[in-house]
Amino acid sequence: MTQFYIVNGERVNTSKAALMLGYKNSTGLMYRIKSNGIPEGGDISHLHTCRSKIFIVNGQEVNITAAAHILGYDQSTLSRKIASLSLPEGSDISHLGKAFYIVNGEKMDIPRAAAVLGYDRYWLSKKLKRCSVPPGSDISHMTPGKRRQ
Repeated sequence: MTQFYIVNGERVNTSKAALMLGYKNSTGLMYRIKSNGIPEGGDISHLHTCRSKIFIVNGQEVNITAAAHILGYDQSTLSRKIASLSLPEGSDISHLGKAFYIVNGEKMDIPRAAAVLGYDRYWLSKKLKRCSVPPGSDISHMTPGKRRQ
């Protein structure tokens, strides 16, 4: 049975509430709801996580979980990427979105495109960079050359 709560004046289910409040999943949020004795339908806006960092993605302020979802990463990968670039909280991270390309009429990221085209992921990335192919381009024609024996 789906449970609904109020977050920032909006009635949402526990999964969406967890995402909005910065939790990895709804289990941690449900524990906090039960330990605080909040009845179903109550306001849980104050139960945000302390570790939730806010960034700007496409002009909107979002937490790290929502940013990861929008940009096509999982939360830990995006967190590592942000840490490696030393970006402070509140930075615009819209440019960190995954690069997608068109292969045989289908939108794919580099690992999947490499598998379909028969490339090693590293070599496809290197070739795309060397040829200055912008994200969103059709790369169906790119096939690896003959390998040396």
